Amino acid sequence: MATRRQLNLMMTDNELAEWQKLPASITAYRFGYDNNLIGFSYSLEMEVAKDFSTYSRYQQSDNHGGKFIATVLIPKRYSVLKLDRSEHEIIATRLDAIVRLATLPLAVNQDAS
Repeated sequence: MATRRQLNLMMTDNELAEWQKLPASITAYRFGYDNNLIGFSYSLEMEVAKDFSTYSRYQQSDNHGGKFIATVLIPKRYSVLKLDRSEHEIIATRLDAIVRLATLPLAVNQDAS
């Protein structure tokens, strides 16, 4: 597992300053199917996570039980904040809990993203 120093090196000075303002337990969101709902990348913004459900590159031909938005708690000490792509991304090396799963509609906007 990466050390805190190594995780800090993944952030710019601005990202590190913003990360330091986050609470000890971070609430974040992730779009996925039941086979990939847990991963490393999450967003601080639920709407950003929902947007991923509309991108064709994230669609699966078999819905694997449906589409979900997971609300999770991430221990700050195991996280990295990335702000460079307007995704308010949290990279998590450990989760405390999955707080909620919300089912999304199966209709898909097949964009070119």
